[in-house]
Amino acid sequence: MTSNLNLGSKIPISEIEGDISEASGISGFLDDDLTKLSKAGKEAVFNGITVDLSSGVSISNNGAMPFDGWARVTVNSWGEGGVLNGADGRINNVLVVAVVTGCNGSGNNAAAWVPVKQGDVFTATFQGSNRGASCTLYPYKNQQEEA
Repeated sequence: MTSNLNLGSKIPISEIEGDISEASGISGFLDDDLTKLSKAGKEAVFNGITVDLSSGVSISNNGAMPFDGWARVTVNSWGEGGVLNGADGRINNVLVVAVVTGCNGSGNNAAAWVPVKQGDVFTATFQGSNRGASCTLYPYKNQQEEA
């Protein structure tokens, strides 16, 4: 069955012959649960997403990431006399985590883990005077093995 295709037109499903997996030759290559992936393959995937917590590097405000890995961005704020205090942490100017405190004696802390690439930039912004933020970069587990 053939069809004339004009840009922007749609092809009805009934006109598509065969199956994509048959056409590509990859049918059954990997199951959804990755049971056909070898042990070495599974370890490579796992090591590629696992954090090496033994070698964290502190990233200063407006600092660039020296390597790919997981960044742990932490912010905190403490209340004082009804003054609004707050802090937020961003990667490439995208908000990752933020806290605000306005009540005397109260405090808020928050942290988030985000994957980052070499060259991504951590920034922190503050409101009030009783607040803080930090960023620690951890390599992927396999980066230590390759070095």
